[in-house]
Parts: sequence; structure tokens; C-alpha cells
Amino acid sequence: MTPPKHIIEIADFIFANLDKNREDVLVHFGTLWDKSRTTINRYYSQAQKYNKERIQQTETTKAKEQDEQTKELVKSQILSRYEGLEILSKIARGDAKKIPTEMRVYDNQKDAVFDGFVLETPSSNDRIRAIQTMAKIEWGEAPIVTENTLTVTDPFSQMRKNHGIDNKTKAGV
Repeated sequence: MTPPKHIIEIADFIFANLDKNREDVLVHFGTLWDKSRTTINRYYSQAQKYNKERIQQTETTKAKEQDEQTKELVKSQILSRYEGLEILSKIARGDAKKIPTEMRVYDNQKDAVFDGFVLETPSSNDRIRAIQTMAKIEWGEAPIVTENTLTVTDPFSQMRKNHGIDNKTKAGV
């Protein structure tokens, strides 16, 4: 809610003249508006409250803008999922990348420097790690493959063998 015009005038006066106190406001506006001392004091209190709210609102707005700028900066610096997968797929395919470099040619008569590039291809270990990382990104953590074999043993089979009892017949029958 916007305060009345006279409160905003006092608030602007206080804001522009930080070295002025209540008495200066009373002298300036009391004579201008022909108001009593208590009325100007009430206006002064309301104007100070309005200034505090205005400053808080400005600080809040600045903080929100700074938060948004920080979020945008972080977003721009983080690779998207698809950008990461694109880089990893180039490594997995074994695509060579160009690395800029200076080439120096030494000759007996003069030295020459050329700008050029070197092609670097990923090693087989790099390619394997790229494929594993792509799998983790696409499907989550890759499952660990283990061979599960279940061996069921009858705890009494050894005892039966020791006593000469056939597994198909019951003891004592």
C-alpha cells in the first residue's frame, strides 16, 4: 500500500538529507504545511518506516537478481547431459581431436616456427572408460555381472554313504 503524498515527501526529504533530524523536518514541513508538532512527528515516524520498507524492498530485489544471475552462470558452466554424451561418443568412436601447437623447424641457416596442430586419438582404455561412463549416464550404474551357481547338497548324503544306505531306501525298512 502506497502511503499518502505528504508521507512520501517527508521520506524523500529524509532520504536525500541524511544529516537532518526530526527537528529539521519539523521546521521545514511544519512551516510549509502549517501543521502541529505532533502531526509532523507522526508523519516523520511514518516516513521513516516507509524509507525502511523501501530500502528492504530494494535490497530484496537486488538479492533476487543476484541469485538469478548466479543460477544462470552455474547453468551455463555445467555441461548438459547431451553435450557430455556427445563428447563421450566422440571418444568412444576414436575420433581424433586437433590440438593447436607451434612447430619449430631447425635448419642450419635459420629457424622457422609454424602454427599447426597435432591429431590425438584416444587410447583403447580411454574408449572403454568413455563407453562405461556413457552407460552410467544412460542407464544409471551398470550392473555387476556375476555368475550365480546354486549347489544344493543334502546334509545326510555323506552319512548315508558311510553307512551303506542307498538314497532311495529308508534306513531301517
